[in-house]
Amino acid sequence: MKSTKTGPTPYDLPEGKEYHIFIACSGEDSDTGKWLLEQLESRYPMRCVYHERDFQPGVMIVDNMRDYIDKSVKSLLLISNGFIQSYHCKLEETFAISLSNETGQNLIIPVLLEDVPLPNVLRHMTYVDARPNAQEMLLLEFARPIVEQVTT
Repeated sequence: MKSTKTGPTPYDLPEGKEYHIFIACSGEDSDTGKWLLEQLESRYPMRCVYHERDFQPGVMIVDNMRDYIDKSVKSLLLISNGFIQSYHCKLEETFAISLSNETGQNLIIPVLLEDVPLPNVLRHMTYVDARPNAQEMLLLEFARPIVEQVTT
C-alpha cells in the first residue's frame, strides 16, 4: 500500500521527483531500513520509499525498483553482507548507478552497516560508516548530513 505521509512541512522536491530517498536494504536489514524510514519521515519531513511499504502489487519488482529510484532524489544503499548477497539489492544498486550515469549526478548515498568490502562500483564514493551500532550512528551522527545531501 502506498503511503501518503509527508510530515508537517516536507522539504521541497525538485521538478519530476516525488520522493527524497529510496531506501535499499536486504531482508536481513529490514529492521534497520524500517527504523531509518521512520526516523527520516518523523524527525525530518521527508518522503521516503521503502519496498515493503511502497512497491505496487501486481507490478514487476524490477519495474517498481526502476520507477521509484527514478522518482527519488537520492538512493540510500544500506550495505551489509546481506545486501552484497541479495539479487534484488544488486539490481537496486545497478539502477541507481545507471540513473547517476544518465543524469551526470551522484544520486547514491552508500551506508556501511557491517565490516564488508564496498561493491567495486561504489568504492570511489565516500560512504557513511554506521558500524558497529548502525541505528545509533545513523541517528546521532549521520541523519543530518543525509538530509542535507537530499535537500541541497
